[in-house]
Amino acid sequence: MNKTLPTLLLLGLCALARAEFVTFSWDGTMETIDSITGRATTRAVVPNEINASAIAPDGTIYISWDRTRLSRVDPGTGTVTAVGVHGLDIRGLSFVGNTLYAIHHVDAQNDRLYTINTTTAAPTLIGNTNHTGLQSLATRADGFLVSWDTSLAGMVTVNAATGATTDVNPSVGSAPGIQGMDIDAYGVLWGVNRGHLYRI
Repeated sequence: MNKTLPTLLLLGLCALARAEFVTFSWDGTMETIDSITGRATTRAVVPNEINASAIAPDGTIYISWDRTRLSRVDPGTGTVTAVGVHGLDIRGLSFVGNTLYAIHHVDAQNDRLYTINTTTAAPTLIGNTNHTGLQSLATRADGFLVSWDTSLAGMVTVNAATGATTDVNPSVGSAPGIQGMDIDAYGVLWGVNRGHLYRI
């Protein structure tokens, strides 16, 4: 299902409620998206260059922005509070329980899986993903991490203990280049890319 949104580079999708998502544009807006209509509504102005986001079990949203910084965002007001500097080029964030996982892009090398301390922003390397174009990170209802390889494979599972990835369906390629993913309250996986919302 492909639903048109306003023409924005939408990154970092995270589930807020049953039929509503929150997403951040590269140029610094926080928006909600209705998963039924695909309509986006601006909620707040936030830092620009947000490349990934995730919602914690307590409802707090974490964003990685300016390529190296981690901050918390209040989902109701859009108020941003700095956590610290992780120093990574993060392309995806997702929680498994209270642990924040991140996909770190490394030019001309394989991307890597890290955990990020939500109090200090300190990163801890988990392992190599064996992919070079991972964007986004989501946690399925069964607790497994998934990401989207925009350069080749499409959706892959990511082993949270090692970083190793497995192509979910080798017959499906990387199009449409999903930039952000998350799961709604019904276990449905959604993706967003350049103004379009997809049900995966």
